[in-house]
Amino acid sequence: VGRHKAHEIMKQQDKDHKSLATSIIRQRIEVINKKLTRKITLRIIDLVDQQGQPEGTRVRLEFPASLHDCL
Repeated sequence: VGRHKAHEIMKQQDKDHKSLATSIIRQRIEVINKKLTRKITLRIIDLVDQQGQPEGTRVRLEFPASLHDCL
């Protein structure tokens, strides 16, 4: 359903809930990237259909081919 619709659904179910998963992952990547020459990247892409309606979310986490070579 995409992030926007999922947020609306969560608001209806539990107004006090706040997901920390994405911010925790970003913080961990930041810490790891301080030691790497080639960085880990996280991309979150909202997908839409041909009419512009939310169709889902693509999460792309990219790692260097060999972390050993990046240190």
